[in-house]
Amino acid sequence: SLKGNSAMVRRQILSASACLVGVAGFAFAENKSKEAVALIERAKQLSDIRANGSPAFVLKGEFTILRDPDHPITGSYTEIWASSSLLRIEISAGDFHSTKVINDKKRWELSNASETPKDIGSAASRIAYQMGHLSLDSRGPAKIIDRHNGSWALRCIVGYDDGFGGQLELCFDSSGGQFVAESAPFISQGGELVSRCAFTDFQKFGDKLFPKTIRCLEGEKQLFDARVVQLTFQEPPDRSIFAALPGAKEFPNCPVQLKSPEAISLPGAEGTGGPVVLSLIVGTDGKPDGVKVETSAGAEMDKAALDAVRRWRFKPATCEGKPMESHINVVVTSQGLR
Repeated sequence: SLKGNSAMVRRQILSASACLVGVAGFAFAENKSKEAVALIERAKQLSDIRANGSPAFVLKGEFTILRDPDHPITGSYTEIWASSSLLRIEISAGDFHSTKVINDKKRWELSNASETPKDIGSAASRIAYQMGHLSLDSRGPAKIIDRHNGSWALRCIVGYDDGFGGQLELCFDSSGGQFVAESAPFISQGGELVSRCAFTDFQKFGDKLFPKTIRCLEGEKQLFDARVVQLTFQEPPDRSIFAALPGAKEFPNCPVQLKSPEAISLPGAEGTGGPVVLSLIVGTDGKPDGVKVETSAGAEMDKAALDAVRRWRFKPATCEGKPMESHINVVVTSQGLR
């Protein structure tokens, strides 16, 4: 009948519309991922001074940490780079001093502290501006948006929710393509805040562009200012500066991308509250070692998290298929791992 035919036609139209919406959604997601990849790859082409085959260089930077404005901490970062498997890094700030040397599959670290203070490590890593680390997680981008910050016109990749309502953002200059800003959520004792860093004052370095000025904030509070004071090419340096450091700890080094450890058993924390941020070393046997509290949630929850994580087991990180020690941070709540 005509009525029956009309109903059938409507069902076909609705079915076709749903199919088209699904196809359009898939195409949009695919285009979004392609644009995110293109933005990151363009920024690397412009600024990755450590790309394979790049010439040796010396990079020196200075920074001032302003967490306590009445007692600022000044420091320096020096990197002598010959290749990704031949480099030397020295960091100095206040009473802290550390030297790291990588030579092929070995790494030596010499420091007057058990670990690099967080603010000092953050300032040093921002000066380094390591484009090889620029990436999103495996879920890809949640969205890509335009932002305007003063005279800047930015194209920003926004990651997915980290589980606490925060999202990583990577922003690129719309006209030039340089990576110029990032924001990331982090857990503090006062709750969740956003860390934001801006990279400005780009200078030519061979056929690359590299930022000379870096400023980072936590929430609305300025955390540090940093600047590059030297970035120069040099002849291949004397290999003796990449020799083992007397008295230093020796570690294996992976000259290719390290495959991260995978959790295989995560007993829950028998406490209330959280989140607790813990750091740990996953050994080649898959057992955690050196578990420490990075951000506390109170003595009771801290102890519960420590007790739980020490019972966790992992498939260890691997380098070219061989098990290797690795350092990771985890966030634990009474509901489990985040």
